[in-house]
Amino acid sequence: MKDFISFLKLPPSILSALALASGFIIFAPTKLLERLYFVDFKDKFGFYIGLVFIISISILLVYLIIKSAKYLYDKRKDKKLRENQLKYLKELSGEEKHLLRQIISCPDYTMELPVNNGLVIKLQSFYILTPAGSTHLVNAHDMRIPFFVQPWVIKMARENPDIGI
Repeated sequence: MKDFISFLKLPPSILSALALASGFIIFAPTKLLERLYFVDFKDKFGFYIGLVFIISISILLVYLIIKSAKYLYDKRKDKKLRENQLKYLKELSGEEKHLLRQIISCPDYTMELPVNNGLVIKLQSFYILTPAGSTHLVNAHDMRIPFFVQPWVIKMARENPDIGI
């Protein structure tokens, strides 16, 4: 039973090779099998070869269906994410759009912004702005650190000029 479970866990490339080899032995013409000296082998182990063929083809078909479904699900999820991101960017307030326009106008899309500003905190919580770096030396009287605009925001702003960024 342990060997059967390890057979089920084989990678798809090996299962494909097993399916091809067993399928060849099962479906090849007898004349060709005589030249390869496989006639006695097919007669003796034909049942097991057929079992290997059916199981490996079944596993490969299930694997293909799962991979296809996952691909389609990921595509749909990405499309939905892009739609929601675009919708959120369109619904930004005038101040938020103005701030993003200022940052995007900088050559490196980076600007020093106050850490304790509500606008900056909101944009950071929606992953529109991100601190540039992990440690910063901050003046206690003017708590500013460099922030940059996420690349997806810049891409959306260029692709959709109606956003107003």
